[in-house]
Amino acid sequence: MRRKKKKRYKREQRCYYFASSIHVERVCTGDYGGRGKKRAKKQKATEEQITRWNQYRREKNLERILEENFNENDYWTLLTYRRGYRTNIKSAKKDFSRFIRMLRREWRKRGHELKWVVRTDIGEKGAAHHHLLVNRIPDGDIIIKECWQKIEGTGFHSFTPIYAEGGFAGLAHYIAKPPEKEGIERNYSRSRNLHVPEPEITRALKKDMQNPPEPLPGYYIDEDSVVMGINPVTGYEYQYFTMIKLERKSTKRQVAPVQRPKGGDG
Repeated sequence: MRRKKKKRYKREQRCYYFASSIHVERVCTGDYGGRGKKRAKKQKATEEQITRWNQYRREKNLERILEENFNENDYWTLLTYRRGYRTNIKSAKKDFSRFIRMLRREWRKRGHELKWVVRTDIGEKGAAHHHLLVNRIPDGDIIIKECWQKIEGTGFHSFTPIYAEGGFAGLAHYIAKPPEKEGIERNYSRSRNLHVPEPEITRALKKDMQNPPEPLPGYYIDEDSVVMGINPVTGYEYQYFTMIKLERKSTKRQVAPVQRPKGGDG
């Protein structure tokens, strides 16, 4: 049987629905510009524009995966090696693979499926550490500690509340960001069982794309998430923003800054 083709629009509103928020993208897909205007003249994208746009999309995609699969009570943990112990990215990844296999077995023994995302860093002097996000189960923190101590050269570990790190946007920014200095190696990976959210697509109105977004009843707009304007590369309008449930407003934390794109596929 032939798959039914999804209906598409010249202006699309793509909504990603989560337990506490709605991510909205309004983009132009047709050959036209703003209301009463011709499409703006396209420009050749600079290397900086492409880099910034790709990084922005990488972080947004990861943020949605995190919000789809984890919650604020899950474990955000730092796993280190003992002082003076040096390794390379290949060996650190092998250590983590052995550790995560042990952790997966322990989760399964207790009737749970392990979900995880990790960023491994090797500093200029060879010091390694892993930043790991894991779904919570009873006594999971004790299990993580015991499994990590079975790896050669390991040092201390610590746990931090997710929202103290800027929520899922802050975590995505940290996990997906490139190294800040030369000589620093990093590796980001995630478990294969994470569900990748798909948007609900409807028609977007021109007036909505040209004005500041308004929240649905029971939600507020995260001002840090609003990105809108005319894409200088494509000449098309675009608008992105996140709505958060009002009941979560009291727990909102400062989100790590995201490099806003100046060009892209808007």
